[in-house]
Amino acid sequence: GLKYHIILAYYYITTVFISITRLIIINYIYNITIIRNIYNNFSTLRTFYKLHYASGKVNFKTFIKLYSSLTLKDSSLHPEWITGFTDGEGSFGIKIYKAKGHKLGWRLDPFFQIKLNARDLDILYRIKEYFGGVGTISFEKNTAKYIIRKLSDIVDILIPHFEAYPLLTKKFADFELFRQIILIIKNESSLSEQGFIKILNLRYYLNKGISEELKELYPNLVPVMRPEVPERKIQPEWLVGFIDGEGSFNIITVEKKSSDAPSILSTSYKVWLHFQITQHSRDTTLMERIVTFFDCGSVKKRNTDAVDFKLNKFELLENIIIPFFQKYPLQSAKVFDFLSFIEAANVIKSKKTRQWTAEEFAKIQNIQSNMNKYIKENQNKKQDDESNKGK
Repeated sequence: GLKYHIILAYYYITTVFISITRLIIINYIYNITIIRNIYNNFSTLRTFYKLHYASGKVNFKTFIKLYSSLTLKDSSLHPEWITGFTDGEGSFGIKIYKAKGHKLGWRLDPFFQIKLNARDLDILYRIKEYFGGVGTISFEKNTAKYIIRKLSDIVDILIPHFEAYPLLTKKFADFELFRQIILIIKNESSLSEQGFIKILNLRYYLNKGISEELKELYPNLVPVMRPEVPERKIQPEWLVGFIDGEGSFNIITVEKKSSDAPSILSTSYKVWLHFQITQHSRDTTLMERIVTFFDCGSVKKRNTDAVDFKLNKFELLENIIIPFFQKYPLQSAKVFDFLSFIEAANVIKSKKTRQWTAEEFAKIQNIQSNMNKYIKENQNKKQDDESNKGK
């Protein structure tokens, strides 16, 4: 009796201690991430300050207004931004796996997920806030993940949002299949075999489909085809969210050494800006609509399954792209790449037709070195996510 109570007390104390420790660690990681972001982007803020205030171009009040308009405008997120960002970074899924205690021997776990580099942890908290605080945020290595699993949260909060603000990419089809599966799960308190077969038919073309084992167990399935995406007007807030997920701001530099004479070695420098949005080739039509939206840029298909919206003409970047993001600010940590992009644009503009000096080129390279540090990591993450879909 006493030994049992001691063990039970030890178990509860240990459980409480682990829970409290976990909360402390999560809070610590969150705060450290914010501090790291501030530290990593301090040089950008400093040069932004020099460019817009210390140079005498604007007064301090105007400087604060300009910088805050790009980074601190409003902690709340626009509904269209949520949809655009989900078109870029979100996923809808139904995990199906064996479970002995369930009626049919299979368990269904619906989920909505956004997985990002840890530097964008704060945007996940803001997305969670937008959805009323439902869902959980977890950490794994250098990534953070926001996920909604609870059926009532999916039915009452998640689905109504995407019905009111529909997705524009082919991800709309994933959502529509997901939504129909959720309705079946909701309406059947105890899932029948007929209901399970309906779900398998819907799940067949969702993400990576169903397992070979399920195909063998249910050989007479009639898969539901993926729905077509209805064309909807591109809203600027949607586009900002989409670019927060899939866009990039780049500086391209070329240093070329040449010899005009055996004893004379000269160096020439070239610098240009490049704005790009990358998406799966199945969304080529949408990318072409973005060209129409901006009235500039072009769409280029790669040898892989990717397609790019590209723009590197300086006058168009200066007069269309930069003003667009000043009016509709980026919400993710990508805003700091954009600020570096502006800084480089001002350096380029100040030069006009004059040749680059080694010092100026070094300055541009310094700006360049602080940009897009996480793009490769995020691309690797997406490849991992694609390979894990349907498992």
